[in-house]
Amino acid sequence: MAKKQKNISQGRLGTPVVSAPSGVLARLLATQQGASTALGDQAVAWNEAEVSALRDLLTPEHRARFDSVIETQLCALGAAMHKAREAASAREAQAATKLQDLDQRDRDQSAALDAERAMLAGEKESLEASRVEIDRLQASLQLREQQVEEKERALAKLQLRLAEQEDLIRKGLVQEEIAMLRSAKEQLASLRDERDRLQLSNEDERAQLMEAARRESALIVDQGLSLKAHWEGLIAAVGARDAELEKKESLMTEREKRLQARRQSLTSEVQERVDEMVSASHVDKNRLQGQIDQAGAEIQRLESELSDVRDAQRRAGGDPTRLANEVRSLQAQLDQRDEELQQLRASLERGDPAALKKRVEELEGRLAQRQSLLTVLEAEKHRWELSVGERQTWERTRLVMESSRRLLDEQVQQLQSQVNDLTNRQQAASIFPELDRMDREFTVPVHTEPVRDLKKFTVDLRNAMSHAGERGVLKFRERDIQLFVGGLAMSQLHILQGISGTGKTSLATAFAKAIGAELTVIAVQAGWRERADLLGYFNAFDRKFYELKTLQAVYRAQTQQDKNRLHVVLLDEMNLSRPEQYFADFLSALEGEGVARNIRLVDNRIENAPRALIDGRDLALPQNVWFIGTANQDETTNAFADKTYDRSFVMEVHRPGSDIADAVQPSKSRTVSVGSLLDAFDEAARAGEKHTHGQLEKLNQSSLARTLANEFAAGWGSRLERQWQRFVPVVIAAGGDEEMAVDHLLLTRVIRDGKVTGRHNVTARQLHQVEDDLKELWLELGLAREPRNCLDALQRDKRRLESGG
Repeated sequence: MAKKQKNISQGRLGTPVVSAPSGVLARLLATQQGASTALGDQAVAWNEAEVSALRDLLTPEHRARFDSVIETQLCALGAAMHKAREAASAREAQAATKLQDLDQRDRDQSAALDAERAMLAGEKESLEASRVEIDRLQASLQLREQQVEEKERALAKLQLRLAEQEDLIRKGLVQEEIAMLRSAKEQLASLRDERDRLQLSNEDERAQLMEAARRESALIVDQGLSLKAHWEGLIAAVGARDAELEKKESLMTEREKRLQARRQSLTSEVQERVDEMVSASHVDKNRLQGQIDQAGAEIQRLESELSDVRDAQRRAGGDPTRLANEVRSLQAQLDQRDEELQQLRASLERGDPAALKKRVEELEGRLAQRQSLLTVLEAEKHRWELSVGERQTWERTRLVMESSRRLLDEQVQQLQSQVNDLTNRQQAASIFPELDRMDREFTVPVHTEPVRDLKKFTVDLRNAMSHAGERGVLKFRERDIQLFVGGLAMSQLHILQGISGTGKTSLATAFAKAIGAELTVIAVQAGWRERADLLGYFNAFDRKFYELKTLQAVYRAQTQQDKNRLHVVLLDEMNLSRPEQYFADFLSALEGEGVARNIRLVDNRIENAPRALIDGRDLALPQNVWFIGTANQDETTNAFADKTYDRSFVMEVHRPGSDIADAVQPSKSRTVSVGSLLDAFDEAARAGEKHTHGQLEKLNQSSLARTLANEFAAGWGSRLERQWQRFVPVVIAAGGDEEMAVDHLLLTRVIRDGKVTGRHNVTARQLHQVEDDLKELWLELGLAREPRNCLDALQRDKRRLESGG
């Protein structure tokens, strides 16, 4: 390099030249080489010696500016171009890799759709970054143009100086100055040539950079359009698949319903046949037992008669055969005596009449005795003959009866075996058939979507609820939905009040459909008194628990399929009976923790009980079940007790007005994740914990608290404070304001009918004092808008008292 510089110096004027710093020129040449490489063009053959000589001709000020431009701008531009080229290459490689990934992901199932959509978002961000990079390159090119313009202005200044020197020459300056002027002209010409060359080079370089940027931008745009078309195709395919899956799911649901109905029908038919068989077996058993008892009584009678015969036989001194022989012997003796009598009569006719007469009388007396004895013996013989016949008949009857008894015993044993078999089968059958079925069938978890922002969730919820009706678009005020979301965080029991036809049931059903919840509708009946009316009951004879819909709904919420999905149990017209009676177990469990949230179904532990039952007998109340009750206030309904009001979120539902803004129809339905929703509630409560704690301190120390305690014997406890700490922050996070949340909570928990308003033992003056204290509390809490709902309720009640109501 030193030799080249020497040659250049020898070819020019002999003025001393200051050598350029090697680092600056090296960076200049390295930048030019890097830019050519980055643009894919052949590097310009710059001579370092010529550039150094050109730099040395500049004045110190312009030389410093020249070095500064090379150091700070030109080199930085070269580095930026190099980085831009590397970034473009990296993006090309990344795009190629991502295209391969996309081809691979096309073969994946729809379960990876969310991840692919997230990757698409990343691609879009990368495209935006590329556009930003292109804009930065364009800005860099504009900067270089400015630098070239500055160089042109510097050259113009040199030309001006040369013109001034020419004037000096015309005025007779020394020859040395003329030589210097000639040298300056040569330098000027060289600089002009260099300027033209640099300008041309800059224009070519700019055109090349712009062309490269345009190619890269076009490539990125093409890739973006290709990706967009690809993703639109994927989305359309997924949409078609979702529609097909929904159709199949609908068919499967319908088939499942038919199978369930058939199963229930068969179960009922089998149970009826079993009941009939058991009943018939009991009837047959009772009939046979009666025959056995009758036969036993007959046998006992016959045995008693046989005993009598044997006693008579013993009294007679022998058996019938011997008695018959004796009768025949006596008959022979009578015959002999009769012959003797005949002989005596013949002798009498021939002999002494007196002696014969005496002998005849004696013989007749003996004959009469023997005749009497014979008569007795004949009667005894006849009786014994009858007894022997009867005994033989009795013996045959006894044998028949014993045979019948053996047959009856065998039949009884057979029937007893059948009864025992039926009893064992009933004992082996499931006590909770529906709950066991859920354990078998509901095993695959439902896909749910998380809730990341409560405000967006509330807006989407209102839009989805507005288009969830089957008879057209429903209208819900935005503030009502914000309060409803706050109520979800506050309590698992909601009470929707209002006159008939205001849309209480529609609100609950639309909410369940909008979030993909499982809805169970319970029509409350007048006369319900105990939990069996709501849950069901255990039949000890059948060894079966009759599972009603509420029990099935609460249990299903704990299955693997639905444990991260919301479940809504709608108690339609819940105040037709008193909830404090049939809903008492749930009222206690709603505020409990651990075992306090369990409801006892049966007294004794059940073997092989459904999986979710605790200790084989207790039903847990899970966190993903909300009870929503609708209530009308008329002469057919009951008023709610304080324990029900205090544990619930209460909202008055009004008929929607025409001024409600239209809602946007959502693009798709979704199933909300319960876990993420509860986490969002907890996060909002934690964020507002300090603020709500300060509010509660001011509330407890306010004049309103003292007036309610002294004038109305009313107040609040820790339950209201817990609900305040969750309700108010969640309403605010859902897009509502603090005034609306506090106004609603005080109205439904403090100023409500029966506690402050609607009473007959208060005066208008006392209500006016409450109104003043409420306004004072509002100022202490720093709330701007006045509590319109509370004030309106107090005004209505004052008018009632003033009118004598």
